[in-house]
Amino acid sequence: MILKLGQHVTRWQAWRAIVASLKVIYGDEAKQYSRIWDFCIQVINTDSGTKCYVKCIDNEDGKSTI
Repeated sequence: MILKLGQHVTRWQAWRAIVASLKVIYGDEAKQYSRIWDFCIQVINTDSGTKCYVKCIDNEDGKSTI
């Protein structure tokens, strides 16, 4: 693929750019899910009468999933 500026970009380079930009926009899922505990603690600290429950499910590989 040749751009208007005369630069050559391979499909692989374009794909990596798309993936990198989507990570910036949506973030990393594993990082976001790891912060759910911080969110619960913050909710409990902010509103003393609140309870926060997080249900985890064990996967086939032995890891817990929210």
